[in-house]
Amino acid sequence: MHRLYMAFHPFELLGEDARHFSNAYAALQDGTNPLYASMGLRYLEIGLEFFMQRGVSIVFMFDEFEEMLRQMPVKFFLTLRGLRDVNKKQLKFLTFTRTPLNELVDQMGISRIDIEPFIELFHDNVLYVGPYNETDAYRMVENLMRRRRRQYSADVVNFVVEASGGYAGLLRSIFHSLESLEGRNLVVDDDTLSHLLHKRAIREECETLWGSLLPNEKQVLKMVAGLMQYESTVATERAVNMLIPKRLLRLDKAQGRLYIQPPIFAAFVRTNPD
Repeated sequence: MHRLYMAFHPFELLGEDARHFSNAYAALQDGTNPLYASMGLRYLEIGLEFFMQRGVSIVFMFDEFEEMLRQMPVKFFLTLRGLRDVNKKQLKFLTFTRTPLNELVDQMGISRIDIEPFIELFHDNVLYVGPYNETDAYRMVENLMRRRRRQYSADVVNFVVEASGGYAGLLRSIFHSLESLEGRNLVVDDDTLSHLLHKRAIREECETLWGSLLPNEKQVLKMVAGLMQYESTVATERAVNMLIPKRLLRLDKAQGRLYIQPPIFAAFVRTNPD
C-alpha cells in the first residue's frame, strides 16, 4: 500500500477516489489499532482496485525475495496469486533471488504443494542476471579509466574484459589490480590468473559467485575443473542447465566439452574452494 502511495501521489488519475485511497492509506498508518496489521492485505486489495478500474498496469518488484519468503506466511503469497488472477493483464510480480524459487522453497522448509499456486507464476519466466555484454563491458572499463584518470592500451582493456568475463564485480576488481601486473605480459594464463587470485577484492568476488550456487552446481563445476570424476546424472544435467544460462559454464558443441567461465572464476574453482 505504501508503494502505491509513493508511486502515484498526488493521485490525479483517481479523481474523486483520491480521498478514499488517502483515507485507506492513513488508516493503515494508525499503529494504535492492532486489527490493521491483519487487514493489510485487504487494504492492498482495495487500494489496487482504484487503479485497476482505470486500466493502470502495475509491476511489484520484490528485491531480496529470500527475506520476504522467510518472514511472510504462505497465505500472503496465495493472496498475491489471487490478486494477480483477478487482474491478469494489469498486475505482474518480479522477484530477485540468488537461487531458483523451487530450490529456495525447499531450503526454507516450505511445502511446495502449499505455495505452488504462487511460484508456478514464474516457472516459464526465469531470467538469469549474468555479465555485461561485450559492448557494455568495454564501456565499463572506459568509465573506470575516466574516473581513475588512467589510460590503458587496447591490449590491457581486452585483458580485463576477457579475464573478468564481463562480470561487473570481477571487472572492477581486476581493473583496480592492474598496477600489480605492471611489467607482466598480460595474457589470460594460469600464472597471471593465479597472481590475481591473491588479491583480496578479486577473491572475494569469486567467493560471492561461489556462495550463490547450489551444492549440485558447485559439484558440477568441480567435475568440469577436473577435481572430481564427472558423473552424468539427472541432478548433474539439471545443474548444467542452470549454469549455462548463468554464463558460468560454456558448452563447446564442436568438441563436446564444458568450460568454466569467466577465466578468473575457473582459476578460482581449480583452487578447490569449500
